[in-house]
Amino acid sequence: MVRVKVCGLTDRKNLEQIAGVGIDAAGFIMAESPRRVSMAEADKLIGILPPFVSSVGVVVNPSRQELQRINSSGLFDFIQFHGRENPEKLKKCRPRTIKAITVNCGEDLKEVKKYPMADYFLFDSGNENKRGGTGRAFDWDHLQEADPNIPYILAGGLGPDSIEKALIRLKPPAVDLNSCIERSPGYKDPELLASTLKKIKENT
Repeated sequence: MVRVKVCGLTDRKNLEQIAGVGIDAAGFIMAESPRRVSMAEADKLIGILPPFVSSVGVVVNPSRQELQRINSSGLFDFIQFHGRENPEKLKKCRPRTIKAITVNCGEDLKEVKKYPMADYFLFDSGNENKRGGTGRAFDWDHLQEADPNIPYILAGGLGPDSIEKALIRLKPPAVDLNSCIERSPGYKDPELLASTLKKIKENT
């Protein structure tokens, strides 16, 4: 079964609606974003997650002090690094780590070699000004140049209209859902999520 992470959660009632319908991880963005939450807000949201749903804190180029606060909070099962972080920051991270790689060309996949300490990689669309949450997919042909044994999460433009194609073509071990299942930034549509999960179940 493909693992499913829903990222950019901001609303308690919305999280209660979707947390028990078959997702494996919930992502909370603590970097500049219309879906940003504070550490205190993330704490309250994580408190209502059902058992066995992992919490993921998403950061972009965090300062040393910020990373220390996150490490000491004990809130997160994973930290997802979504910037151009020094690999040493991942080494000093107590939770398990996810390193996001923005894929605009095949050369971008060489970034994987810089982060051998990462537990997982997340391949996403984006650019220097907007890292993730774009609602569009990158060119999946670039993944043909990647090591097939890389433990990765596929992100970028995934929702009920695109997930089936992604699963058939790439067979990713995990997927990240965000803007394509939203009513508005941070508020996930339960029906769109249910439709996407149904297609995942049917194609794995």
